[in-house]
Amino acid sequence: MKFYIVLFFMSALIASINCGSDPYSNCDILPDVGFPCADSTGPSDPTVYYFYDFVTGFCEVLNYLGCGGNENIFPSSLACETHCIVQGDARPSAA
Repeated sequence: MKFYIVLFFMSALIASINCGSDPYSNCDILPDVGFPCADSTGPSDPTVYYFYDFVTGFCEVLNYLGCGGNENIFPSSLACETHCIVQGDARPSAA
């Protein structure tokens, strides 16, 4: 019985933590293009990535430098749209 009580409270705690987080919060930050990789692990030239522009409501092109960056950069327009555009409000990307 004690096991079920502990399990219930742990489940409630996890649910309250997850329900309070906004899955779109990283779509509302300015993108960070990163920096060139010093150890040549990334591409040497900027790579086309996408970011969500919260002002226009579209996924826009970004020249990613290879290392660093933040959560508002995506390797494809589809990934950006899937993560940041609400299903009922889907619009094609500007790219």
